[in-house]
Amino acid sequence: MIVHGRLDLSCPFDAAWQFAQAWPGAELAAFDDAGHKGSPAMHEHVRRTVARFAGL
Repeated sequence: MIVHGRLDLSCPFDAAWQFAQAWPGAELAAFDDAGHKGSPAMHEHVRRTVARFAGL
């Protein structure tokens, strides 16, 4: 799972997209309202993703 904020100026979205294309089976979640530090929606997605991978 790759989680990326589209407003992140230090890591452009294109880099995350290229990484996702090169990684077989990768999932890319992009958040329009998030920068490098994320947003409430992005943080909730990360919590759900961790729970999913942990089998919770």
